[in-house]
Amino acid sequence: SWEASWEDPGEGSWEDPGEGSWEMIVLDLPSPVIVLDLLSPVIVLELLSPVIVLELLSPVIVLDLPSPVIVLDLLSPVIVLELLSPVIVLDLPSPVIVLELLSPVIVLELLSPVIVLDLLSPVIVLELLSPVIVLELLSPVIVLELLSPVIVLDLLSPVILLSPVIVLDLLSLECVRERGARSALCSFTDYMLDGC
Repeated sequence: SWEASWEDPGEGSWEDPGEGSWEMIVLDLPSPVIVLDLLSPVIVLELLSPVIVLELLSPVIVLDLPSPVIVLDLLSPVIVLELLSPVIVLDLPSPVIVLELLSPVIVLELLSPVIVLDLLSPVIVLELLSPVIVLELLSPVIVLELLSPVIVLDLLSPVILLSPVIVLDLLSLECVRERGARSALCSFTDYMLDGC
């Protein structure tokens, strides 16, 4: 139950508007948040400790988070803006949208797309079952056992992967070749980038 899984660290940190229709707003929370079976959105601003979410049925919006977010069995989107620490997502059947991420994203067994914009650190994806769309990536993408395409636009760093990738406007293709990754990348891009 909610009472069993929540500790109130101080006044003004959460609000319950009514049974069955509540949403949680957390501001400047200095201790972990554990949420189980949540049926409405969670909005977290400037959280100073980890967020653990299990079986979430509605969106999570996180702004300016300096500590990890761990999401298990999420049934609705996660929107993360300006995250300063890792996001770990396990068994996610809905999209993850990450904007201006400054630290790694680790995704295991993802069943829906990952959209990453302006990423400044690595993306590690294991056993991905749906597309990854990356725009303006400034650091490496490592993909293992990918069952669907990776679409990369305006990439400034290498792509290392064991499955097909579609690369558009790749700015670091020469650098990838110099680092010895040409054979891993070329076979998947030669049909799009003439002369690979």
